[in-house]
Amino acid sequence: MAKIKKVLNSSVVLVEDEQKSDFIILGKGIGYGKKSGENIDVNDSTYQFYIPVVSDKSKQIMDLLDAISPEVLEVTHQVISLAKADLHTEFNDKLYMSF
Repeated sequence: MAKIKKVLNSSVVLVEDEQKSDFIILGKGIGYGKKSGENIDVNDSTYQFYIPVVSDKSKQIMDLLDAISPEVLEVTHQVISLAKADLHTEFNDKLYMSF
């Protein structure tokens, strides 16, 4: 379990785990109707986890996620999932968020 620190949009949340480490979870509808302080189950295998590195890039990542609509994130996830299945290959997770 993790505690929601901030709902960035319906598909992206910033959470804190039991060790007080922050990370970002990307998943369809994960933030829908959620509020800061609520607990969330992090054992869903459909979610993608991003651990921010403490640097200027962390702020850029948060700003970028705030600026991207949930629909764009969901379509990106669907396209990559279909490509993985059709091509029988894995892609680097950096593909989801490129600067």
